[in-house]
Amino acid sequence: MNLKQLIQEIDEKKLGKPELEQYYSKLSFLSAQLYLELADLEKNQAIFMHDKNKEQKVNDRELEWGVTPNGQRLIEVKNYIRATNKMLSSLKNRIYEYI
Repeated sequence: MNLKQLIQEIDEKKLGKPELEQYYSKLSFLSAQLYLELADLEKNQAIFMHDKNKEQKVNDRELEWGVTPNGQRLIEVKNYIRATNKMLSSLKNRIYEYI
């Protein structure tokens, strides 16, 4: 199951507390995986930036990085993390409604 499917499932279903807790656990695990992938991508970006022509402007190097497959994935991962954090917050609120 991917993040988009998980978010849609959480949004569409009427969930009880145990189910909300399960989804919270799944999203927490997914969030941790995304942060690890983010670290790898940022390391790759640093190497890319370092290996480029030093006379080239930093903005130009950043634009070049952004169109590489890893640069595109970095953009996705950063936004997936934002979405995951929002969903975790929402799930936490829904879980506390049962208390």
